[in-house]
Amino acid sequence: MSTQTIDAPAAPERLSAPETADEASGVPQGAPDATADTDAPYGRTATGRPRAKPGRKAKSAPTAPMPPRRRSSARTGPKANSRESVAGRYAETCKNLLRTLVTPLMIVGQRNDAVAADAAVLATAGPELCDALGDLAAEEAWVAAKIDKLMAVGPYGAVGTALLLIFAQLSYNHGAIPANVAGHMGLTDPATLAAGVKRAGAAAADPQRAAEAQRKAQRAYANSQQGV
Repeated sequence: MSTQTIDAPAAPERLSAPETADEASGVPQGAPDATADTDAPYGRTATGRPRAKPGRKAKSAPTAPMPPRRRSSARTGPKANSRESVAGRYAETCKNLLRTLVTPLMIVGQRNDAVAADAAVLATAGPELCDALGDLAAEEAWVAAKIDKLMAVGPYGAVGTALLLIFAQLSYNHGAIPANVAGHMGLTDPATLAAGVKRAGAAAADPQRAAEAQRKAQRAYANSQQGV
């Protein structure tokens, strides 16, 4: 009896892993890219020089510039009020200095017509000039600085002016200064001064009368404040 040999089943064919792109192209896996520039890993500039670091992001398109704001020529609001206040302060300072100069000129002008004419010009045209200087000082810092320096001298000048006015009033009381000149200097008529002194003396002699006069003066002041 013949024996039949049974062949063992063949081992299943092993499936190979799919080829990678490198294997498909014949380039070993992990090999550097042949197209990469090893001298310039971050690329090159427009002139061909290697970049030291990654390139910057592309700039966004520039925005259209904003149209300039139109400034109004009229000055309104707090800034305008502040400017007017500054201008007024410098103008008043200038006028005080002007009076300090004009007063002695008027006194000297009693004996010198040329000096008297100078005093008249300053007294007439000076205030308008001071107003203009005040406006200019509010706009130009260097003008304000000059007036500020004069303000430092102003208190001393005010003391001198007060002394000159006392001397001028005494001179007017004794007839040394004509009435028309005294009016320009702001002096008081001697008769008015004498009448005031007499009234004060009479009131002091009668305390009750003085108290009544004081009450009347206080009531008159209160009524003036209330607009009565």
